[in-house]
Amino acid sequence: MNVNRTLFDTENCEIEFTGMPHIPYKFKLKIEDDTGKISSMSVIDWEIPQLYLNCKHDGDEIAIQKVKDKLLWMINERDLYLFLGTMKQMHIRKSKNPYTIIGLFYPPKTKRYQGNLF
Repeated sequence: MNVNRTLFDTENCEIEFTGMPHIPYKFKLKIEDDTGKISSMSVIDWEIPQLYLNCKHDGDEIAIQKVKDKLLWMINERDLYLFLGTMKQMHIRKSKNPYTIIGLFYPPKTKRYQGNLF
């Protein structure tokens, strides 16, 4: 057994690594902040494109609808948190909103009571 293997060794590899297939769509959420400003952010969390790929065999329209349904379910039925990230090229382009949604966390809704701090 070779203990000096690295992550990139391909000798005796049983599975060939391939990248994720191209998805011809960008999935976005429009978000309104406290001041009423609306921002549109791309969702690049792995779960959303993978749902599309899993449903693509039913047809593009059905796959897209299932993605929409999943996102609406997260928004309406769960306590949705968005993890935001940014990329250098977005700042170079001087984009109005350089942030993208890199992760979605959607635990069940719970009643939360926040008391006064003072």
